[in-house]
Amino acid sequence: WAVACSARARLRLGRRLQPRPPPPEPSLAPELAAPQPPGRQAAMAGEAAAPEAWEIILFYKYADLSEGGAKDEVKAALEGAFAEAAKPLCGRILLAEEGVNGNLAAAAGPAMADLVAALLRLPHLGLRREDIKFAAAKDAEAPFPDLRIREVKSLIAGGAELDAIPIAETSQGYLKPKDWLAAAKEKNSVMIDVRNAREVAIGHFEGALDPKTRHFSEFTRWLDRDETRQQLEGKRVLMYCTGGVRCEKASALLRRRGVAASVEHLQGGIHRFQEALGDAEGFWKGKMFVFDRRGAMAPRDFQHGGEGEPSAGAKPDAIAGAPAAAAEAVGRCIGCGATHDVFTPDAVCVVCREPCLVCAACRARLKGEYHCEFHEHLKGCYFANLAAFDAAALAAQRADLAALIDAIHRGRHLRNRRRTLARQIARVD
Repeated sequence: WAVACSARARLRLGRRLQPRPPPPEPSLAPELAAPQPPGRQAAMAGEAAAPEAWEIILFYKYADLSEGGAKDEVKAALEGAFAEAAKPLCGRILLAEEGVNGNLAAAAGPAMADLVAALLRLPHLGLRREDIKFAAAKDAEAPFPDLRIREVKSLIAGGAELDAIPIAETSQGYLKPKDWLAAAKEKNSVMIDVRNAREVAIGHFEGALDPKTRHFSEFTRWLDRDETRQQLEGKRVLMYCTGGVRCEKASALLRRRGVAASVEHLQGGIHRFQEALGDAEGFWKGKMFVFDRRGAMAPRDFQHGGEGEPSAGAKPDAIAGAPAAAAEAVGRCIGCGATHDVFTPDAVCVVCREPCLVCAACRARLKGEYHCEFHEHLKGCYFANLAAFDAAALAAQRADLAALIDAIHRGRHLRNRRRTLARQIARVD
């Protein structure tokens, strides 16, 4: 111990942190899943018989709801619409002074049509049918566990600078799918995948830059790296995400930086692209990560609505021009490197609880000890089940953890890493 740690590190670690219980299992949709707030809706998926087919919609709308009680009026209208809607009904709504962002699921057919009509009547938002994207669920299980309206500061939590971008700087630089595809093939163009690393892992456009973020709040730091600026300087930058909401703020931020020659983003996101073009003859690789129990959508799962047209509903395998075969898996198991693209609730990083791609064979072999790509360097010293180790092994783990803390003992930006390692040392003790 004395050799592994400096005097400063020993003093800091002397104030032992109490062991904490393991964190709860994460949702694969952190942006739309959160502790249940007061006023939770009573219309749960289990309160009525499961429909023969679920239909799912996703939508967002930036609108100024900051004055005159506008946000409260929208919330009241949503609650009224949900109370009157046919059941079962489930999903997530994020409501902020800058607008609304939501995913909802209801029975396909008249129930969904009535729900959409109610959303289009919401006050202050100006929500249009073309703002709503449709998809189908292939099984009877409810896509979401319940129905929630959550009031938030921003539609997508991105940190201080992204959150502060005004609505006036959004809704710019849109490209429809065919135009975006043509631009992406230009020599001076650079694509940026604005989604998080776990989303990129199972599907992406060929050649796009991957910021390797775990949360949208890390995007600004990536954008301001010298290496990133060099990659984007003087380029035509094309951004994309799932449905477009993250690109609204991300593209505005890059315009502020003044590095790129131009900044545009895919209108309607990957969802609209695949409705219009499928996988574009292999330009899209893999599946699109989705924030509900389906987990992902392959190109053939999208309803073809034509270039820039809203889909009227979603029917699996109905897309024109999409491959008949299942999408090629591009994800890789973190344990053995085999092709694998299915996230499971039990496969999460023992350090940060980030979902990991782990094949069945490696789940059996690793027994819950998974380390995501951001914490792969802790494979030999950070474990969840400490009862599996003898005293000598635990002492070795403690020494390794202490040495890691000593190596990063300076810098406020490394504070959380130090805390994480110190907590594990407290568990080992």
